[in-house]
Amino acid sequence: PEAAHAAAGLGGTYLRATWDKSLADHVLLDNLHADHALPEWSHRRLKSVTFWEQLADVNGTVTRYLETHEPGRIRHRVYEGTKDKLGRLVPLDPQSFPQLAGIELTREDYFELPDGLMGVVYVPNRRPAPFWRNDPIGKHLGVADVAGIESLLSDIDETWNVWMRELRLGKARVMV
Repeated sequence: PEAAHAAAGLGGTYLRATWDKSLADHVLLDNLHADHALPEWSHRRLKSVTFWEQLADVNGTVTRYLETHEPGRIRHRVYEGTKDKLGRLVPLDPQSFPQLAGIELTREDYFELPDGLMGVVYVPNRRPAPFWRNDPIGKHLGVADVAGIESLLSDIDETWNVWMRELRLGKARVMV
């Protein structure tokens, strides 16, 4: 249900295979939202994808964790930069960022997967995406359930706000 809900609102979602031997003896599926992913496509197939998460924002220094899934490996990196710039690569330190605890690396900054497998798949909500049909990345993404009715939703929001305001003003006029 969580993945379907995210896909309906964002046009698609990513399902990632994760594992933690201390938690379960099988693979766990995790839902990652499409608005925190940078996909790369080849012939309508997901070639690689980078997910990002902001770990900290201290005095204008933003620390981000990037997880890149490619055939045969998952790359883990941490960057320190600003709000607008990714910045410089810093060591992946689970002591400083508890969110990164449990990441196993086999060589350098990545974890190897067997036989060139990918640890993630993209699940579109609905295709094709007519608004992005000429965009090299967007044309492979899905469409949100509310695409095309944004003005109607805005009108409903405005009407609801006016109605609630009138109800509050009406209550203020009631004399006991």
